[in-house]
Amino acid sequence: MMKKYHLLRLGTLEIPLTLSIILIKARLMMYHLNLELPWKILLFNCGLLMVLTAGAYLMRPLFRRGFLCLLNLSCSFLFFTDLLHYRYFNIPLTAYSFLQTSNLNGLGESILALARMSDLLLFTDLLIWPVFFFFTAASKLPKSRFIFAFQLILGLALTCFYPVQQTYYEKNDIFRRFDTAMTFHHFGPLGFHSVDTAYYLMDKNIALTDETEDLILAWFDNREQPDADQFFSALQGGSKGKNLIVIQVESLQNFVIGQTVAGQPITPNLNELLGHSFYYRHFYPQTVDGNSSDAELVVNSSLYPIRKGSTFFSYPGNQYHSLPLLLKPYGYQTVAVHSDEASFWNRHLVYPNLGFDEFWDIDKFAQTDLVGMGLSDMAMFEQSAAMLKELPQPFYSFIITLTSHYPYSMPSDQQFLELPPALDGSHVGNYLQAVRYTDQAIGGFMQELKQNGLLDNSLVVIYGDHDGLFERDKPQLEELWAGKTISGEEWVREYMPVPLIIYQPDFEGKRPGGYGGQVDVLPTIAYLMGFEQEAAHYAMGKNLLTPAGGFAIIPRGDYIKQMARVTPDRIDYDWDPDSEVGQTLQVADLIIRTNFFAISQRAASHAEN
Repeated sequence: MMKKYHLLRLGTLEIPLTLSIILIKARLMMYHLNLELPWKILLFNCGLLMVLTAGAYLMRPLFRRGFLCLLNLSCSFLFFTDLLHYRYFNIPLTAYSFLQTSNLNGLGESILALARMSDLLLFTDLLIWPVFFFFTAASKLPKSRFIFAFQLILGLALTCFYPVQQTYYEKNDIFRRFDTAMTFHHFGPLGFHSVDTAYYLMDKNIALTDETEDLILAWFDNREQPDADQFFSALQGGSKGKNLIVIQVESLQNFVIGQTVAGQPITPNLNELLGHSFYYRHFYPQTVDGNSSDAELVVNSSLYPIRKGSTFFSYPGNQYHSLPLLLKPYGYQTVAVHSDEASFWNRHLVYPNLGFDEFWDIDKFAQTDLVGMGLSDMAMFEQSAAMLKELPQPFYSFIITLTSHYPYSMPSDQQFLELPPALDGSHVGNYLQAVRYTDQAIGGFMQELKQNGLLDNSLVVIYGDHDGLFERDKPQLEELWAGKTISGEEWVREYMPVPLIIYQPDFEGKRPGGYGGQVDVLPTIAYLMGFEQEAAHYAMGKNLLTPAGGFAIIPRGDYIKQMARVTPDRIDYDWDPDSEVGQTLQVADLIIRTNFFAISQRAASHAEN
């Protein structure tokens, strides 16, 4: 009796033992990756496991043991897969990558070669469990209903503690997605896969019905396309066959262009380009929650981003009627350049679907000068210029800068402005220093292009991705920069815009007075490069080389609390869903959420007609 009693008591430990062993494996995996697992995140993962295993107390003995073995085995394989995937891609395996086999690029012999003998520790306990089960009784657990309820409640409390504590006490929105690796660090192994799976299910494409397809096609058929201005009509197709270099500048707002501080120009190199550029001062960012990645999408697809969340994260597998794909029939080699981790904003998954042949991320460059979030703009531009020289022409190079990213903390030897004491060290002053640095980097890049013989055969487009100083910074701007109160309308018209500069050495400098946004870049480039007919089929924007006027739709995002439509005459807020603006954003949302360009059977024939 005593022997049987002790065997039964050991059997009651199988659930807490399984839970503990899985947590140990999670900790072991993080250790192998040289990553920390803070106690708050460990408790969060423990809570998830407690919720997941609570129901085992109510199972029949044999079913309970089968469930625990399967759970343990699944977690072991999951952690092992995460190890291999992280060592190769610097991110764990995501639900999207697992379910979309086309994105498991490289998960073959090259990744398996990364396995180490120490990884087998994740599986050693599986040899012990059969022995444990053989020598312990598989019996109904005592007070199972009480223990089930207790563990479930405790697990839910532990699961909720970390997100609530981060959100309300530390003001940290851990659920906002910027990078897969960051989400992994925020939630730990089990937490990451739970959150990642939830995101995948929430973001899954919806079905494209005939009604939705009709709505989308009708919108494109009914939109108005103004004729080009007489001045610009002679330039139609004039840049055909030239290289296209598009530079997206981090946090660059228009109000600094052409301005000085303490007698020093803030953007001397950009100012110099204006003599041979079409320069737009009322050009608006149209990003939502995706920040820089939304700008990349809007410019390359002439399509507004989804109204909530990051398009790159929510729908990384979508296909688009994009600028790189439109250039392919003309023999263009296409390359995206950004000196950050490839996985940031899911770029490594999205760029191939946008049509880019190559993506030069931080691993493509020599790590000669790291500043802020990655390789400095100067180092990136210097190395990029040399690599572009080796590309077959014509090429389309889409370059994203990084150094002028918030919080604008520039090393002292990289600060080119001598600021007055009031500005020096302030948030506004730091922003000006960061912009001045990137301007210097762009100036050096243009010189390199000229020396390499590329500049004369290139169309260069430069724009800001989104605001760097927000309305919350207005009091400091009023005090340290404007020296006056900035009204709400002045903020929208003068401080919210980002610059658009379209440069070609033989252009006559001009400053069109029209209003527009990032969605208008593709049609404008297409007009200059001679493929406006192909681009017009599914571009939501307009050619900016039209008579002065126009408008910009500003979706609700980080820099504006209310959706707005801005024209030279008025600013209208919070449009009704049935209005022209509301329908435009609804159609864009449906195009992305249905993966319209991949699914629609009528899109190609509609474009031909």
